[in-house]
Amino acid sequence: MNLPKYEKLRQYVLDMIFRHNDSDTPIMSEREMCRTFGVTRTTVHQAIKTLIQEEVLIPRQGSGLYVNTQAYRNSFTRFNDVHKILFLASRGHASFFDSWYSNVISKVCGEISRTNSCINLCSLTGEPGSEFEEIMMYRPDAILWLRPDEQCRAVIEKIRESLPVCSLLNAPEKDRFAVTVDFFKSGIIAAEWYIGRGMKKVVYIGASSRYFKSREIDLFLDGWKSAWRKKYGPSHKIPVLRQDEDFRSFFNSKRAAGLDGIFCHSHVFGAVAADIRGTPFETCPIMVDSDNYRQPANISCTPAAEIVLYPGTVFSVAVENLIKSVENDSFKQEEILVETKIKELTEAKGTKNE
Repeated sequence: MNLPKYEKLRQYVLDMIFRHNDSDTPIMSEREMCRTFGVTRTTVHQAIKTLIQEEVLIPRQGSGLYVNTQAYRNSFTRFNDVHKILFLASRGHASFFDSWYSNVISKVCGEISRTNSCINLCSLTGEPGSEFEEIMMYRPDAILWLRPDEQCRAVIEKIRESLPVCSLLNAPEKDRFAVTVDFFKSGIIAAEWYIGRGMKKVVYIGASSRYFKSREIDLFLDGWKSAWRKKYGPSHKIPVLRQDEDFRSFFNSKRAAGLDGIFCHSHVFGAVAADIRGTPFETCPIMVDSDNYRQPANISCTPAAEIVLYPGTVFSVAVENLIKSVENDSFKQEEILVETKIKELTEAKGTKNE
């Protein structure tokens, strides 16, 4: 989604057109566009030329550029009464999304489709420090920001002076407008599922590594550890593997002796399923943390349970409250924590592997 500058300018002009009702009033001149967006005349001319060829704009000699409202009179793309939601992820410059991000985007789009809104999946391409100006260039009605980086906080607070910005699925931090889950409590819930079945040694796989830090996973792991300590005391040892460790070496080592359960985050499930194949732990009950895990090729490994860490309520509430904020200035924005639950997939027994 790293668009060339002329395409970004073209997007902006199209947005102006969809909001521009008067075909007798010219839009801003090419010179004004150059000054507004900090681009060259050549870049502006390239964008405008394309719009004229598509009969979106009509040039009038000596007068300027005018909107061809007739062409869009009955088109669904006229946004006069539609809320425009800008969607950003991480630092806002993400161009490629892994399966987790894609899954979240799919759920967000599904919720947006049920409303009188449209969504712009945006990737910022400007220089560092110009994020605010670039975001406002799109003239959004509201912004949904998936796990904004800490460096984005100042930009978000500045935007919130005029627009609602909902941060999504970040670690809870008493953000004045966020929808997320209690990751610490979710870790407790996951551990208690095993404890309730009499299991005492369950390996946790997928903790943060020095190459990939996640505050959300760190909080989940803290909750996980606290549940085991509460049940069996502070000296109780629970093995924890980082996501970049050699899982197969662990399952073939003495550290795995007496293991009776496996918990793994969804992004490492494929590796875990492959590495327990042919080991005594192949029948250990496994729990994953979401519905986004992938089965490795030619390997049958069905998790016993899933902690639904990203329930649909997160996305429906986020979109609903974002739109309420657009339509009602007095709507109270606050951080909302959605409850997570365990979903049983197969019958799991606390059978110990010696």
